[in-house]
Amino acid sequence: MPPARPVDPRRELELARQAADGADVMIVQAETMAQQAPLLPSMSPLARAMSVYFGCAGVLAVIIWILLTVSEVQTLNGGDRNAIAVFSWSCAGLPTMLFFVGYFVLSVWGKPRIIVGRPARYARLGFLICFLASPIAFFAYYLVLM
Repeated sequence: MPPARPVDPRRELELARQAADGADVMIVQAETMAQQAPLLPSMSPLARAMSVYFGCAGVLAVIIWILLTVSEVQTLNGGDRNAIAVFSWSCAGLPTMLFFVGYFVLSVWGKPRIIVGRPARYARLGFLICFLASPIAFFAYYLVLM
């Protein structure tokens, strides 16, 4: 066997210091990633909440347009007109359900793993967006229809 090389304590100490510095950098990166939400991590909490609630409002508008189209087709075919049911679901039931869907999405995927304070879900803003989407969807539907 060849003889073992002599160990240079200064070199070994420098290698250990470099490894410790690398570990410190990785710890900071892990903490930074843990403080970001899994859903849209590069966005601010307000922008993330607005994106989620506007997405729910878009889904709401599409559902309302489908309900109104089906109601109009049933009316043209001589069927029973369910205008009150369509209106009540469109103005109260669906906005409430989609608001809670958005709130749930922000509660599960919109909060960071390491929470500093209370996670921002912006419930009032979401409520406003979801409930204003309904009259806007009605207005857009009848504007295009007329």
